[in-house]
Parts: sequence; structure tokens; C-alpha cells
Amino acid sequence: VPPIHQCAPPPPPPRPSHELFTERLFLSIGERNAYHEQYAGSAGADRDDPRLSPLRTPNLRGLPPALLVIAHFDVLRDEQDAYAAALLAAGVPCQVQREPTLGHGFVNLTQVCRGAHEAVVRMATTWREISSRQPRP
Repeated sequence: VPPIHQCAPPPPPPRPSHELFTERLFLSIGERNAYHEQYAGSAGADRDDPRLSPLRTPNLRGLPPALLVIAHFDVLRDEQDAYAAALLAAGVPCQVQREPTLGHGFVNLTQVCRGAHEAVVRMATTWREISSRQPRP
């Protein structure tokens, strides 16, 4: 069954936010690299394989609509911005929800951070709206 929508950031190439948030705010660049290595390295995957990073796909046309939730204080912020731009350039419907006061992993803080809770509620509401507009297979 083909996907009807997407809500996932791509693994990143180097970006300026890597410098800004190298060792702070829930996910360091070292941790990001280690997670990527665990995900892809153990399988001997080619790091340029588009299945590891949709940004490396030559043609994004035909992908399902996307919701990208971008935390401002996130080492992955710039690649999410780049992915949103690439999707829109390819004609893929893409909604961007920016969270200017939150960092990477905020979805895990909903019980202790009101801003995180409110962001997840906005995300769920938008996700429901996007999903309701998609035809079911």
C-alpha cells in the first residue's frame, strides 16, 4: 500500500544549524551522527541512497503530502527547511509548522512543558486535517 502522507525529517547533510546547536538542546551533532551510523552503517548502506535521505532523491514529484514540524533549537532544523523547499519545488503539498521556542525531541516533553504539549496538539490537528483530505486506497 503506498503512503498517503508523510511526517518525517530526512537524515541531514552538513548544515549551519549543526554549528549553532552542536552540543546542546537534546540532540548533539555527535549523537545525530551516531544514530545515523547505527541506522545505516550496520547494514552497509550507501549514504547517498535516497531511502536514507529523501533530499538525495533526484525527483520528489509524486510523494504524498507532508507535514514538517520544525523546532527552532534543533540541530536538524536546516535540513527540514531544505526538505520543505525541495518538496514544494517538486509540487508536493507541504505544510510547515514552526516551533520557535522548542528544541529537538520536544514531543517527548508534553507532560512537563506546556509549549511542547500545545505544539503536539497543533501537530495532531494539522495531521488530522491533511489525512482527511487524502483519498484512501
